[in-house]
Amino acid sequence: MANNEGRRIGSGHAQQQRVDAIQWYHDIDFPNGVKARTKTPDAESHRALWDWMRAELDKVDFSGKTVLDIGCWDGYWSFTAVRLSLGGRRISGARSMG
Repeated sequence: MANNEGRRIGSGHAQQQRVDAIQWYHDIDFPNGVKARTKTPDAESHRALWDWMRAELDKVDFSGKTVLDIGCWDGYWSFTAVRLSLGGRRISGARSMG
């Protein structure tokens, strides 16, 4: 895992600690067993909605498509498009920080 400057961040437990320090909106499984989990009080209702949205997106053929996720927040749906793209042309996410 790399930080914003592209430098390597520690491994294993240290990576998980860094991920745990961030307030995540979505549940994301990263490589090496590192997991981000939402800490919002209504997480279970959000997970039900995400399951429905994932099921709908699973029906879309992203092959050869260009996808722009505007307001991507933590990139969850951008990552979903990558997973479903099977050769998508380009997948980009944009988020305003200010």
